Amino acid sequence: MKNKGILLCAIFLCVISVAGCTKKSENNSTEKENSSLKAENRRLSSSLATSTSTSESSQSSSIASSSSSNENQPASDDPIQTAQDAANLITHSMHVNPGIYHAVPTTGGFLVSREDEPGTAFVRYNGDITWNNGDTVSYDQAAAPTINY
Repeated sequence: MKNKGILLCAIFLCVISVAGCTKKSENNSTEKENSSLKAENRRLSSSLATSTSTSESSQSSSIASSSSSNENQPASDDPIQTAQDAANLITHSMHVNPGIYHAVPTTGGFLVSREDEPGTAFVRYNGDITWNNGDTVSYDQAAAPTINY
Protein backbone atom coordinates (compact mmCIF):
# COMPACT_ATOMS: atom_id res chain seq x y z
CA MET A 1 0.00 0.00 0.00
CA LYS A 2 2.84 2.34 0.83
CA ASN A 3 4.54 1.54 -2.50
CA LYS A 4 1.37 2.35 -4.42
CA GLY A 5 1.16 5.78 -2.70
CA ILE A 6 4.78 6.55 -3.53
CA LEU A 7 4.25 5.42 -7.12
CA LEU A 8 1.13 7.60 -7.48
CA CYS A 9 2.99 10.60 -6.02
CA ALA A 10 5.90 10.05 -8.44
CA ILE A 11 3.55 9.82 -11.42
CA PHE A 12 1.69 12.95 -10.25
CA LEU A 13 4.97 14.89 -9.96
CA CYS A 14 6.06 13.77 -13.44
CA VAL A 15 2.75 14.88 -14.96
CA ILE A 16 2.95 18.27 -13.24
CA SER A 17 6.54 18.86 -14.33
CA VAL A 18 5.80 17.92 -17.96
CA ALA A 19 2.73 20.17 -17.98
CA GLY A 20 4.79 23.03 -16.53
CA CYS A 21 7.45 22.66 -19.23
CA THR A 22 4.84 22.64 -21.98
CA LYS A 23 3.14 25.74 -20.55
CA LYS A 24 6.47 27.59 -20.28
CA SER A 25 7.35 26.66 -23.88
CA GLU A 26 3.97 27.97 -25.15
CA ASN A 27 4.37 31.23 -23.20
CA ASN A 28 7.90 31.67 -24.52
CA SER A 29 6.83 31.22 -28.17
CA THR A 30 3.92 33.64 -27.66
CA GLU A 31 6.27 36.21 -26.14
CA LYS A 32 8.68 35.81 -29.07
CA GLU A 33 5.83 36.27 -31.56
CA ASN A 34 4.55 39.36 -29.69
CA SER A 35 8.06 40.78 -29.58
CA SER A 36 8.59 40.29 -33.31
CA LEU A 37 5.18 41.81 -34.07
CA LYS A 38 6.02 44.84 -31.91
CA ALA A 39 9.35 45.24 -33.68
CA GLU A 40 7.66 45.01 -37.08
CA ASN A 41 5.06 47.57 -35.98
CA ARG A 42 7.79 49.98 -34.85
CA ARG A 43 9.65 49.51 -38.14
CA LEU A 44 6.50 50.18 -40.20
CA SER A 45 5.54 53.18 -38.06
CA SER A 46 9.01 54.62 -38.44
CA SER A 47 8.95 54.02 -42.18
CA LEU A 48 5.51 55.61 -42.52
CA ALA A 49 6.50 58.63 -40.42
CA THR A 50 9.63 59.18 -42.50
CA SER A 51 7.72 58.77 -45.76
CA THR A 52 4.90 61.06 -44.63
CA SER A 53 7.18 63.81 -43.33
CA THR A 54 9.30 63.73 -46.49
CA SER A 55 6.22 63.79 -48.70
CA GLU A 56 4.53 66.56 -46.72
CA SER A 57 7.66 68.72 -46.58
CA SER A 58 8.22 68.43 -50.34
CA GLN A 59 4.55 69.13 -51.03
CA SER A 60 4.52 72.05 -48.62
CA SER A 61 7.68 73.54 -50.09
CA SER A 62 6.43 73.24 -53.67
CA ILE A 63 3.05 74.62 -52.73
CA ALA A 64 4.54 77.39 -50.60
CA SER A 65 6.92 78.42 -53.38
CA SER A 66 4.01 78.75 -55.78
CA SER A 67 2.08 81.03 -53.45
CA SER A 68 2.74 84.71 -52.96
CA SER A 69 4.00 85.49 -49.46
CA ASN A 70 2.38 88.94 -49.59
CA GLU A 71 -1.12 87.45 -49.43
CA ASN A 72 -1.74 86.85 -45.74
CA GLN A 73 -5.40 87.86 -45.76
CA PRO A 74 -8.03 87.58 -48.46
CA ALA A 75 -9.15 90.76 -50.16
CA SER A 76 -12.86 91.52 -49.85
CA ASP A 77 -13.45 90.65 -53.51
CA ASP A 78 -11.56 87.30 -53.41
CA PRO A 79 -13.86 84.30 -53.98
CA ILE A 80 -12.15 82.21 -51.28
CA GLN A 81 -12.58 83.77 -47.85
CA THR A 82 -12.70 80.73 -45.54
CA ALA A 83 -11.36 77.20 -45.23
CA GLN A 84 -14.85 75.92 -46.05
CA ASP A 85 -14.83 77.92 -49.30
CA ALA A 86 -11.55 76.26 -50.28
CA ALA A 87 -12.83 72.77 -49.42
CA ASN A 88 -16.03 73.44 -51.35
CA LEU A 89 -14.08 74.55 -54.43
CA ILE A 90 -11.96 71.38 -54.41
CA THR A 91 -15.07 69.25 -53.82
CA HIS A 92 -16.74 70.88 -56.82
CA SER A 93 -13.72 70.59 -59.08
CA MET A 94 -13.19 66.92 -58.15
CA HIS A 95 -16.92 66.11 -58.56
CA VAL A 96 -17.19 64.32 -55.20
CA ASN A 97 -19.66 64.36 -52.34
CA PRO A 98 -19.29 67.11 -49.70
CA GLY A 99 -17.32 66.38 -46.56
CA ILE A 100 -14.47 64.46 -48.18
CA TYR A 101 -12.02 67.39 -48.35
CA HIS A 102 -10.93 69.57 -45.42
CA ALA A 103 -8.93 72.79 -45.50
CA VAL A 104 -6.60 74.52 -43.07
CA PRO A 105 -5.40 78.11 -43.38
CA THR A 106 -1.81 78.73 -44.41
CA THR A 107 0.15 81.67 -45.81
CA GLY A 108 -1.58 82.94 -48.92
CA GLY A 109 -4.57 80.61 -48.83
CA PHE A 110 -5.57 77.14 -47.66
CA LEU A 111 -4.06 73.66 -47.75
CA VAL A 112 -6.82 71.24 -48.74
CA SER A 113 -6.56 67.48 -48.20
CA ARG A 114 -8.36 64.23 -47.58
CA GLU A 115 -7.65 61.87 -44.70
CA ASP A 116 -5.97 59.41 -47.05
CA GLU A 117 -4.15 62.09 -49.10
CA PRO A 118 -2.46 64.81 -47.03
CA GLY A 119 -1.67 68.01 -48.90
CA THR A 120 -3.83 67.37 -51.96
CA ALA A 121 -3.95 71.01 -53.10
CA PHE A 122 -3.19 74.61 -52.21
CA VAL A 123 -6.07 77.03 -52.82
CA ARG A 124 -5.20 80.72 -53.01
CA TYR A 125 -7.61 83.39 -51.90
CA ASN A 126 -8.16 84.29 -55.56
CA GLY A 127 -9.40 80.72 -56.14
CA ASP A 128 -6.45 79.40 -58.13
CA ILE A 129 -5.55 75.81 -57.22
CA THR A 130 -2.07 74.30 -57.22
CA TRP A 131 -2.29 70.51 -57.00
CA ASN A 132 0.33 68.46 -55.18
CA ASN A 133 1.85 67.42 -58.54
CA GLY A 134 2.56 71.09 -59.36
CA ASP A 135 -0.25 71.66 -61.87
CA THR A 136 -2.19 74.90 -61.44
CA VAL A 137 -5.84 75.46 -62.34
CA SER A 138 -7.51 78.87 -62.43
CA TYR A 139 -10.58 79.65 -60.36
CA ASP A 140 -12.65 79.95 -63.54
CA GLN A 141 -11.72 76.41 -64.57
CA ALA A 142 -12.24 74.94 -61.09
CA ALA A 143 -15.57 76.69 -60.49
CA ALA A 144 -16.99 76.06 -63.97
CA PRO A 145 -20.37 74.32 -64.03
CA THR A 146 -20.27 70.57 -64.34
CA ILE A 147 -22.25 68.81 -66.99
CA ASN A 148 -23.87 65.53 -66.01
CA TYR A 149 -25.01 63.30 -68.82
